[in-house]
Amino acid sequence: MAALRDDQAMPERSLRRRAVGGSVLALAGVAGVIAGTTQDGTASATLVGAGSLALLVAAILLGPVLAGPFVRAVGAVLPRISGPAGRLARDNALRNPRRSAATASALMVGATLVSAFSIIGASADESIGTTVDETLQADFIVSTSVGQPFSPAIAEEMRQIDGLASVGGVPAGLGAAGRGGLDVHGGRRGDHV
Repeated sequence: MAALRDDQAMPERSLRRRAVGGSVLALAGVAGVIAGTTQDGTASATLVGAGSLALLVAAILLGPVLAGPFVRAVGAVLPRISGPAGRLARDNALRNPRRSAATASALMVGATLVSAFSIIGASADESIGTTVDETLQADFIVSTSVGQPFSPAIAEEMRQIDGLASVGGVPAGLGAAGRGGLDVHGGRRGDHV
């Protein structure tokens, strides 16, 4: 029965093609981002997005090329800072730089996805907030927690409150469309609650 040994590594291909391809993509990505930030319009967003994607792929391609020199540079200081744990981490990373680069690339892609979704979420939140601020003319909205309509008498009671310039209601009801139910909401432009 054969045992797995660390000294029996698979033969590795040259990193020259990765270095050339990654460098070309990195230059194209930097050019795309710079060109996109100096232009206006939708073409600028496309250039920045394409340049960012090219930089991400370039970082993945160049990872194994740069892992060895990076680990050697950082590894010279790491044992002094972290002691035996730092020495073990340095030796493990130097043993197989491709594996270290693959792990770093996976973490980089995960961090990129989290950042992208955070940006999309914040952008959508801001866009919805801006749309509501521009279209809603009321300072306050009074509604029930379950979305059931109020009696018209509530609007009359609110009109008696000092400090409210105007109170308006939005008529609501249930209707039928074909074979399904339909919520109907209406109102005049400029109603305030």
